Amino acid sequence: MEKREHWNNSLGFILAAAGSAVGLGNIWRFPYMVGMNGGAGFVLIYVACLFLIGFPILLTEMVIGRAAQTDQVGAFRHLQKQDKQMYHFLADYLLIGALIFFLLGKIGIAIILLIIGSLTYFYGLAVLGIVGLFTAFCIISFYGVIGGWTMLYSAGYVGDIVNAWNFSLKNQELASSVSNQLVGLSSSADVTATKDLLTFSLKSSVIMQFIFIFSCGAVLALGVRRGIEMFSKILMPILIVMLMILAIRGLTLEGASEGVKFLFNPDLKSITPNTILDAMGHAFFTLSLGCGTIITYGSYLKKDANLIKCGSWILLLDTAIALLAGLAIFPALFAMGLKPEAGPELVFKVLPQLFSRMPLQGTFWAALFFIALFFAALTSGISILEALVAFLKDELKIPRYIAVIICCTAVSLVGAVTALSYANWDNVPQIKQIFTFAFGNEESLPASFFLLLDGLTSKWLLPLGGVLSCVFIVYFWNPKKAIKEISLGCEWFDKFDLKSIFKSKNQDNSDDKKIITIGHLWIFFIRFVAPVVIFVIFLKELNIIHFK
Repeated sequence: MEKREHWNNSLGFILAAAGSAVGLGNIWRFPYMVGMNGGAGFVLIYVACLFLIGFPILLTEMVIGRAAQTDQVGAFRHLQKQDKQMYHFLADYLLIGALIFFLLGKIGIAIILLIIGSLTYFYGLAVLGIVGLFTAFCIISFYGVIGGWTMLYSAGYVGDIVNAWNFSLKNQELASSVSNQLVGLSSSADVTATKDLLTFSLKSSVIMQFIFIFSCGAVLALGVRRGIEMFSKILMPILIVMLMILAIRGLTLEGASEGVKFLFNPDLKSITPNTILDAMGHAFFTLSLGCGTIITYGSYLKKDANLIKCGSWILLLDTAIALLAGLAIFPALFAMGLKPEAGPELVFKVLPQLFSRMPLQGTFWAALFFIALFFAALTSGISILEALVAFLKDELKIPRYIAVIICCTAVSLVGAVTALSYANWDNVPQIKQIFTFAFGNEESLPASFFLLLDGLTSKWLLPLGGVLSCVFIVYFWNPKKAIKEISLGCEWFDKFDLKSIFKSKNQDNSDDKKIITIGHLWIFFIRFVAPVVIFVIFLKELNIIHFK
């Protein structure tokens, strides 16, 4: 049996997991979520949610992975209670549900429940890992498209710099060719043309997502230490330095103080229930929870690693980089007199306009920003793809390099469909017909296959995967075993009595044998708090609850 790879040290895991958490979520999604939700009030709630909800679930996925020392499917199968009667009971209900939805004409939901029910019957709660694999596959299939865009933008701005420096004619022609493919994205072009990359340059999007996915695969083929860990140790510091430079540059612009105020001076009156729910959802999304990446990375940890310390550093790095991204964008945005409420298009449409208006080498700052965005996308893409590769390697015993080729090829094929249907279904009408037949209502489908995958994962599968990990530990593994596993690298987790904080030195506690530890507090959060919060988010997405 092949010996399992481990990280060289905890730093490798922290940087790799932080890279997974940071990704496009912090540099693309976080700024536009802040802009749409009024600024600092959202930031305040978001940071609170990270520590109160995100950290307990992050710890949950890390401990599952390290305890099992295998991929996510194997982890759930290895740790689950060996109670076939229980799993057959769950499977029966899922199969009955499939029959009910089939009779109601909901073919797609019926097929999903039939597959999950059948897998539960034969494999028990290993099905949770399979759901995580499906989530990871869906995410990387549209994530690669965005990663390809970051490469296109970076190449376009670098091409402008090459032209500006009057390199050789051959290089100038190459740079001009790349810039032309971007349909006017360079700083010298008409900024109104920026919309065309997302709707017109379909060929470029398909090709670049292919290159992006296989770039991630090239790193994974080198293994955990020589690939993931080494590249994380290189890319993450570079990413942080780039964002710091951009933030400093933005802060030096006249009028930048308004952007800082927008980001850090909360108006409590502007915080609404929707702001809170959006902050909860994004806190969950940004940590890469629910798709098996943290479980997989956790499985490469040695038994003496301090999970509390690792998780804390991941959380701090994730928060710091999100705020750095905000400082790199909002001060400059306000200084240029642009609005922050652009939504998902903030980075890819508004920022090129921003950089084109910046004094002193706006093209250079644009190139720096989009290269940083590409590095962030790459670290996340690597982690998501590794969840798929680890499954083929651990469960099916396929050599790593072959598993990488299989995963990259499959993801790229679906990614090509995603790229072609970014704006609408016009280029993939057959795919639309399949989903219409499966779910029986064309009007209920999102506007494109891209948006279908995005909404399905961010709104449903990621929160579902996270809460199922919590439910698994509490009801189908063993909370005491989980606490003991965490205590291997952090003894005080199960020994420090929280009640001692509130007791005076002279108080006699000899008769009080019951203690309340950090471990008990963690179990309380994953048993009650996290599931309730995610359930409320689901109710909002189903439009069962509404807020003004």
